[in-house]
Parts: sequence; C-alpha cells; structure tokens
Amino acid sequence: IIEPLASRCAKFRFKPLSQEIMSSRIQYICQEEGLILDPD
Repeated sequence: IIEPLASRCAKFRFKPLSQEIMSSRIQYICQEEGLILDPD
C-alpha cells in the first residue's frame, strides 16, 4: 500500500491464538448455532 493511503489506515497487530482459545471459541459458536461438533 502506498504511504499516503497507509498513513490514513488504522494498524492492528494480532498475535496467534492458542489451540485452547481457538477450540473453546469454535465450541461456543457451534453451540450458539445449534451445530454438533465432533471433538476429533
């Protein structure tokens, strides 16, 4: 991205999520959507 455009953008830095956090979030979403998720 050229500098004049980049200077107008918000910059976010994200760290990788742990396996435990991803797993619990996916389980929560499936539960809220009424989906059955195989734990394997």
